[in-house]
Amino acid sequence: YNFRFTMTRDPALRVPVKMPAGYDRADFAGLLPLIEDGRIEKAFGYPSKCLVKAQLPPLPNGKHDINDVSRGLVRLSLPGENDAWPYGASGLAAREISGVTAPFSRTGLRQTRQRIFAEHLLWNVGLIYFVQNDDAVPAKFRDEAREYGWCRDEFTENGHLPEQLYIREARRMVGQYVYAEKDTDHAPGDARAVLHRDAIAMGDYGPNCHGTAHEGGRFGGQHTGEFYKGVSPYQIPYGVLLPKDVENLLVPGAMSASHVGFCALRLEPIWMSLGEAAGHAAHLAHADKVPLARVAVPKLQARLHATGAATIYVSDVPPSHPDFAAVQWWAAAGGLHGLAPMPEKPGQRGKNLVGQYFEAFPNHAAELDQPLDATLAERWRKMATDRGIDPTKFPAPGGKQTRGEWLRAAWAAR
Repeated sequence: YNFRFTMTRDPALRVPVKMPAGYDRADFAGLLPLIEDGRIEKAFGYPSKCLVKAQLPPLPNGKHDINDVSRGLVRLSLPGENDAWPYGASGLAAREISGVTAPFSRTGLRQTRQRIFAEHLLWNVGLIYFVQNDDAVPAKFRDEAREYGWCRDEFTENGHLPEQLYIREARRMVGQYVYAEKDTDHAPGDARAVLHRDAIAMGDYGPNCHGTAHEGGRFGGQHTGEFYKGVSPYQIPYGVLLPKDVENLLVPGAMSASHVGFCALRLEPIWMSLGEAAGHAAHLAHADKVPLARVAVPKLQARLHATGAATIYVSDVPPSHPDFAAVQWWAAAGGLHGLAPMPEKPGQRGKNLVGQYFEAFPNHAAELDQPLDATLAERWRKMATDRGIDPTKFPAPGGKQTRGEWLRAAWAAR
């Protein structure tokens, strides 16, 4: 947990960082040796040897997203201090003793969260204020740090500070399908991740965790439980939205996932995709008069594909492509698996553009203009027949048609 500040270097927009309530410089003086010996070179930087991370590329309008420095010597996040957030202090203790969910006071939970919020706010703002204002900080370091300030037009009713703490992970559901690390792995020998024929969304951000505990002091110590894993774009099955024993509920935010699985699904684009899928699923359940667990997933996928929502990654067929729905439909059946082998490096990405942004993943294209060789044509023909498509409706194996021509015929005959 930490704050994601929005800051700027634009003097016309910049608001100075004020001393936070409860500030004591002694709490931050341990930073000085790390600056003096060069282990921390800048206050704001990317991706390492800095106090806080100014994400690349910058935000529009001269603004910057500020975040915790992965594997840094000083962290905005305070693992251990946030443990009581999901259930409150008394609820957490009861769970640790009994291993089951215990009742807790909503008032106590609110108070616990207010305390955790305030502790993180003091620590995060205090670090920035210290390096910008303390006379013991080397002048060059201090002057560079003072180039940054809050944005005059952001969070105007809250002193230009975010109103919410950035919560990476808290309570979540155990559902009909528990998404786990294995769901982000490559399919055996394949460039693509494991196939989920009932997928209703996709993602490509590798599972990562900024730490679950901390060893040593706040200056120069080390988070433990921290990891970063490269993966291929992965699919997310419908069952992560469905509780085990509640019929009339869909949960796209605190979805069903293990710790590592949730470390992949916790991204805002994925939450939005799952929310979109949940909306369509609710519509279908109402229209077809069935429980949510009995919604026809192929029907749900068709609605999503019609709106341009992807349930699998295909790098050369974006939502604007005329064959988007057909390619998504066929890929959901497994038609694009097995086209390219496992890369030398798992989760191999394309060329780095800037920061965490890359060109398209290699070997994830449909290549619709490529000739359909006899081996692939036979496999696709069998798949189509198994799906109840009349095999006389599309060309026989061994013809001169392209992948796209064959697929369009199968799509029309479905």
